[in-house]
Amino acid sequence: MTLEERIGYQFKNKKYLRRALTHSSFSNESRDKPESNERMEFLGDAVLSLVVSVAVLRMLAISEGIFQEENADSLYEAQALREVIGELGAQVRKRHVKRLRKGKCTVELGFLLADIVTAYERIAAHCAQIAVSVVQVWEEDSMEMHGYSIESREKRRDEEQFRTLYEGLRQEYVLP
Repeated sequence: MTLEERIGYQFKNKKYLRRALTHSSFSNESRDKPESNERMEFLGDAVLSLVVSVAVLRMLAISEGIFQEENADSLYEAQALREVIGELGAQVRKRHVKRLRKGKCTVELGFLLADIVTAYERIAAHCAQIAVSVVQVWEEDSMEMHGYSIESREKRRDEEQFRTLYEGLRQEYVLP
């Protein structure tokens, strides 16, 4: 029984199937030197990184909106999204370590991936801090600008509302 019969799927391009199932150690020891799955692994890492980058782009838009529109209502979304981006980064790192332990990835690719994810996390942290700072400046400059202070907003802001926003963002930005 073939692999395709066992899983009930017919692959259109057998070349990609062979590459996906070829470990680099086999490729290095083989006479015909078939392509290994390392590039596909890197592509998988790139897809994971893409999910994080989409979340970071949203974070940039939120922070810019807070700054340009002088609207502090998005501050809580920025804070929740920062947490989600941090969790995504941790998941990407854990997945890489698991693949590395199984011999499915290289340390060199891990360094590159870690650099990318760390940069995204830093951008998210800076954006969230900028948003908080902008709102604090508004509060100091004019209590009339928003009609209430950050402290009173936070007192009225229910933890359950923040959790709902946070959970919605977690569901929106899920790694494949």
